[in-house]
Amino acid sequence: MLSDLPPDLRSFLRRLPLGAAAALALWFAVLGSVWAPALTFGTEKAIRAIESPKVTMLSWEREEAAVAIQRSDFSTQSDVPGYRNLDAISGNAVLLLALVFATPGLSRGSTIFRSGLAVLALVLAHVVHVRVAIEMIYATQLGEWSTVAYAPWKRETLGALRYFFDLVLRYAIPVVVYVLFVFIPRRRELEDEEAAVAGAAGA
Repeated sequence: MLSDLPPDLRSFLRRLPLGAAAALALWFAVLGSVWAPALTFGTEKAIRAIESPKVTMLSWEREEAAVAIQRSDFSTQSDVPGYRNLDAISGNAVLLLALVFATPGLSRGSTIFRSGLAVLALVLAHVVHVRVAIEMIYATQLGEWSTVAYAPWKRETLGALRYFFDLVLRYAIPVVVYVLFVFIPRRRELEDEEAAVAGAAGA
């Protein structure tokens, strides 16, 4: 069956197990420990960019493995639940890295650049996902304040977005950004190279 596939796709499939192993090793050795605080920082900036007034403050609590949430318009005695499922959101980075590492011609500058764009797109998706999760905490877990601050349609919209991100986009996004930013452009490069070789041979 593999023999019927294009050579570059056969190479990709052969490299995929090693790519997955490399991605897991990199995640547990380095990226896993820096991704969460970086994502927390980026999400706070994204929330505060559209808040009026700017009241949300987020911090990564390493010991509790949770995003601590504070609002400057709440009393310091107010108990705002933290968000503890960050790994469930950011873990799909391993899938994207595995696909990238399995890509033939990864050492090319153009492929490295496009892989960086794919990672950036995934980070932005993570920021949106965490923002929706925190908005859900605001909308549903703060008692009477939630009821007053969020109309029923807003809570329903946030719930639908959270469901969509959690169940549909979590594993689709890494594949989509890989295909758009890396796979399709790399295939076009290979086709152009094959056409150039064929043209030179014909001449």
